[in-house]
Formats: sequence, C-alpha cells, structure tokens
Amino acid sequence: MITRGKLVTSWFCAAAFVVGPIVLVSSSAFADAIPVLPNQISVTAGATQLLEEGGAAAVFGLTVKNVSAQAIGITGVGFMIIKSGGPDPSDHVMGIMQTATTCPKNNLAANAVCTFTFDVTPVPGGSEPDLDFGMTSTMFTVTPNRGPSVSVTPRFTVRDDHASVTPEPATLTLLATGALGMAALKKLLRGIPNAR
Repeated sequence: MITRGKLVTSWFCAAAFVVGPIVLVSSSAFADAIPVLPNQISVTAGATQLLEEGGAAAVFGLTVKNVSAQAIGITGVGFMIIKSGGPDPSDHVMGIMQTATTCPKNNLAANAVCTFTFDVTPVPGGSEPDLDFGMTSTMFTVTPNRGPSVSVTPRFTVRDDHASVTPEPATLTLLATGALGMAALKKLLRGIPNAR
C-alpha cells in the first residue's frame, strides 16, 4: 500500500532525477562563455650550475617579462622541490632561498623585464665510496596581480664532493697488463717471417 508520504518522496526523487541533469547541463554550458585571461607574464629559468655535495650554494635566476599591453605587478614567487632522482638520490638540493628581486609589486611596465635571484644549496658532504650524482627537479611559480601564475621546472645536478679523475689501482693494473701483452705480441710477430 502506498502512503501519502512515500508518494510525495517518490515524486520528488523522480523530479530531481529528470531536472538535475538539465540544470547541470545548462549551467556547465555557461562555463565556456567565461573569458579566461591569457598569460600576462613569461618566465625564463637561468642556467643551472653543477652543484657539488658539501659545496657552496649556487646562484640561480629567473627572468620575468610582462607580455601584456599594460603595467602589472608581481605579487609573489614560490618554489618547491618536486623530485630527487638520478643514480644516487641522496645527492640532492637541500634548500632554496630567495636572495634578491627587481620585480615590483606594482607597475611593471609593458614589455619590461625583472628578475628573481636564489641561492640553491646542495646536501652536506658524505663518505660515499662510489662516484655518482643525483638530480633534483624543482618548480618555481611566479604570480602576477592579474592573470594566471606561470611556472618553470629546472633540474639541478649534485655530484659527490670527491668526484676526481684519479683512476683506481685495478684500472692501472689492467692497463699495464694490456701494454705488456701488446709488447709481447709485437716481439713474437717480429721473429716470424712474413708475419707483417
């Protein structure tokens, strides 16, 4: 038996089932009509230097250009370490610190350029027996006072602090054995007629 409360609830659910998609479709159609402000700035990452584990911080720069037709302001810059990898992920960037900027909070003229400067610090030196390196991917995001934020993702390489070019003793032994073998072969071939 259908009671009055159940009948009203059933009709309400049926109406919501039919009307809900119509409301969603009509409101989502307006989302495409809202204009999206294009990028007002371009951001270029400076060259990344090879960092040495336990070494001094390297200077890294970002160049920001106002690509809009009017003056804008730069409200901030953010940065984060995304991922450490490479043959030895323990060789990575330990910290990033902003040290200077020429970017104004207001009135960066059209086509004008400003910069952000950072110190990028590698991890302290370790006592690793192997000679390897690690890579750290970072993301720097610059936010203007109008328009979307723009990001760049430079990668820093950190090598071991004792990465010299001194060969190991086994390598020197192998090289000497090869040289002696070549000398013995030449002497042997010299004694055989028509061996040239």
